[in-house]
Amino acid sequence: MPMLPLKEKPFLNVESIGNSVALETFFDADKDDFMNNKARKGLELLVDLGTGYPIDGIYNPIDADYVLAFSSGRLFKIDHAVTTEITGVTINGGTPVKMADFGNQGFFCNDSRIVKWVYADATCAFIADADAPTNATHLGFIDQYLVALIADSAQFEWSDVNDPDTWLGEYATAESRPDNAVALVSAFGEIFIPGSRVIENWVDSGDPVSPFQRIPGTSTERGSISPYSFAQIDNSYMFLDSGRRVIRMLGREPQVISNPFDAEFQALDTITDAIGINFNAGGDTKYILTFPTADQTFVYDYKLDVWSKWSYWQEPNGVRRRWLGNCGCMVPTWNQYLVGSKTDGKIYIAGDYDDDAGNTKQTEIITGRIDWGTSKRKSCNRLRVKVKRGTGGLSTSQKIIMNYRDNGKMQWSHDKVIDLGIAGDNESYKTFRNLKTYRDRQWRFRGTSTDLLLVSAEEDFTVV
Repeated sequence: MPMLPLKEKPFLNVESIGNSVALETFFDADKDDFMNNKARKGLELLVDLGTGYPIDGIYNPIDADYVLAFSSGRLFKIDHAVTTEITGVTINGGTPVKMADFGNQGFFCNDSRIVKWVYADATCAFIADADAPTNATHLGFIDQYLVALIADSAQFEWSDVNDPDTWLGEYATAESRPDNAVALVSAFGEIFIPGSRVIENWVDSGDPVSPFQRIPGTSTERGSISPYSFAQIDNSYMFLDSGRRVIRMLGREPQVISNPFDAEFQALDTITDAIGINFNAGGDTKYILTFPTADQTFVYDYKLDVWSKWSYWQEPNGVRRRWLGNCGCMVPTWNQYLVGSKTDGKIYIAGDYDDDAGNTKQTEIITGRIDWGTSKRKSCNRLRVKVKRGTGGLSTSQKIIMNYRDNGKMQWSHDKVIDLGIAGDNESYKTFRNLKTYRDRQWRFRGTSTDLLLVSAEEDFTVV
């Protein structure tokens, strides 16, 4: 009896890769999770800032034992369980906040004036210099210069060397193509400035009068219209390009990594609001790409080269919305990864929790359209499913729900329940018989358990 492809790499555009071996997608788990019978990381509430608005940025300053969070334009300091609002500045609400560390100071902006945070005395204020930018969208530090991208332009400006408080009105223009710059990434001793058509690479030339020069011959024909999709992960950064493909930049070399889900990205109505997050909790290092307008979240595990989808399971109507996180950061001194809410001013700890702060996680696996290599009708005599049982409590049993749909139809069959049993139950197999005929069939398995307890499934069929 052949095995259903439950341990393959997911492809949403399954028609193009051969439907007999395709896994369409994981929801709230991925291949690594599946092999270890686990769902994705859950969330536990750390603190509620009380703003009622999304968390636009959350940051752990270098070597600090606290985090800073922005919500509704307000700044908060969270020292473990103690939360203090830092007054004196207000920036834009609803726009991702970008940060750059500089020694014992941090700087923030979100299409706004630049906010300076002094770590030692926990104070903040706008940079006072009249020549400092008033509409900076992205920040970076390189060779002791604070560099700021100016909104709706191809220009970036910089401070005096080793003096982020002093600005001389100096700027440069990314001009290899006539388009506006959309983001600024400072990494590996260079400044990467993507426009909608091309990425330019700039470097500190050492000239004290005009320090920044474009590096000839290094432009990359990969633009972007998603300014907040950029996320630096280890020795690379990732982003969504103008062609709706996810790119991983290794040095100056672009690699397309989204082939499995390209068709899904192409179908989205709006991509300009995409948000990229470097997620690093409990050994899980992933690039999370959320589309607020489309209400969907895609996740790339770059170590395994595997895509999946994360969601927020909305009770009671059972609808998947985009994942709860709007931003996140690792706090090394706490050994915790924090997640800022997309809706209501709450900050969560990501970890091996059973749910999302009380909200159920619903894992799901969907296969491709399986035809077992022939378009003839098949009669499904038996489906044998192996599960991990005895995982419930002494009185509560967990379940997996199985459905199928045939020949490209949208409607799923009625639920068929696999009871995982209470503590002490050892029977590992559940068998379904006489599951009708089909030419091609998709299978779906949904877990009401907090873990992904489906091990394997094999089908006995007869070609009619």
